[in-house]
Amino acid sequence: MIYSTAYLLLITFFGLSAVLYDQEEDQNRKNNIAYFSVLVFFVFFAFRGYLYTDWQQYMMYFDKVEWKDFGNLDVTDSNFYEPGFVLLNLLCKSIIPDYTFLVFVCMTIDTVLFVRFLKKIGINNLPFAFLLFVVFEGLIIMFNLLRNATSLFIFMNALEYIERRKPLQYFSLCILALSFHLSSLVFFPLYFFLHRKLNRWVFLGLFVVFMGMYISNISVALLFAKMLGFGDMLTNKIEAYTEGFTAARLLSISGTFEKIGIAILVFIYYDEISNRFNHSTIIINSLLLYFFMYYLLADFKTLSSRFSILFIYSYWVIWIWLVKVLYIRSNRILLGSILFLYCFYIVAMNTNTPIQEYDNILFNAKSYQERQIILNRTYKEDE
Repeated sequence: MIYSTAYLLLITFFGLSAVLYDQEEDQNRKNNIAYFSVLVFFVFFAFRGYLYTDWQQYMMYFDKVEWKDFGNLDVTDSNFYEPGFVLLNLLCKSIIPDYTFLVFVCMTIDTVLFVRFLKKIGINNLPFAFLLFVVFEGLIIMFNLLRNATSLFIFMNALEYIERRKPLQYFSLCILALSFHLSSLVFFPLYFFLHRKLNRWVFLGLFVVFMGMYISNISVALLFAKMLGFGDMLTNKIEAYTEGFTAARLLSISGTFEKIGIAILVFIYYDEISNRFNHSTIIINSLLLYFFMYYLLADFKTLSSRFSILFIYSYWVIWIWLVKVLYIRSNRILLGSILFLYCFYIVAMNTNTPIQEYDNILFNAKSYQERQIILNRTYKEDE
């Protein structure tokens, strides 16, 4: 529980701020609540210490990166990093040669892009969005996925150009996102179908199919290999590779109820969400893509995790919409309360290791050497 304290305090602050924002009638006070929540969000992430695991490789790269690395486009090279991220490292290193400055710059970019996305999507209750962000993959995104985070936030700001049918702006931003992480290749084809509205029954049916295939231990990779007529040798290799994970799939009770709950609520309020909120079609379709990546790529654990997280922004938006769409105030309070308690539980359960203990460089954070010792002594790869 001690390792969760800072995170629980953070989401409690955002939860209380979200309630105050919702109840406040004076627009200036609402703005002050939103601005202060942005400041807390930024300070928490921009000045964090050496948390989680991936800071090691990013710090090592920052220390050794040189200008000649900017022209390295060999993706098979173990030292390869995308050119946008390389350039950002080089620029930061030329100003202040300290890894914490790189983190500060990355978090500044990410915070600005995140707030811009929320405003464009029509979400003014920023503390509510920050609460959901922290709970649903936000800690992993900010602490471990330094490159992915920037590419994801760039893409989120490109979504408006899908709906407005502006390919030049959309693909330009996708290319920029690609310069920070290769996973952004997934974003390019979305321009052609993410804006197409589905029937509510199609939405529910696809969700049931995705979850059903996951529960039934059907290997999608193996299924496609057989459908495409690949030889026995290849299909046997795929089967051998995926069999261990498929046989050992874990069905989280809380996670399953969470996903079923949001899917059913979206189904019930599909028309209300579609009619009331801008960009609803793109966000709902993004939620489907999240389910698709999470369940149907489950044969490949890392792949499923990395690709599903590209569409987790749909969670941050849809939960807010689901609370707002309820017309009866007592129902909004009930759903909001249940959601907060669930968020509290999830954070408490998922931040329970020494490498996750939060500290801040503004308030005597542990040194690099101390964090290295903690990481080496306590971290296990399967965590």
